[in-house]
Amino acid sequence: MLRARALLEAEGFDVVGEAEDGAGALAAARRLRPDVVLLDVQLPDMTSSRDVSEFGGLVERCGARGFVSNGELSRVALTALLE
Repeated sequence: MLRARALLEAEGFDVVGEAEDGAGALAAARRLRPDVVLLDVQLPDMTSSRDVSEFGGLVERCGARGFVSNGELSRVALTALLE
């Protein structure tokens, strides 16, 4: 996640929190109430996958705005999801 934090901050995003596992991520999201949550789906205690095609329709059904792979993470990709 350190790479994601550095990239996001370099792109002008304010990163308000981080977590090492899914439970910590949920607790941080409740406590910090950020505008956007970027969640790594490979957290140790949560769902694990590598490509959006492996999720089927799960991304749409779970309420997420979308999926951005680590290799595609950028201001452009995140802005496109938020529009």
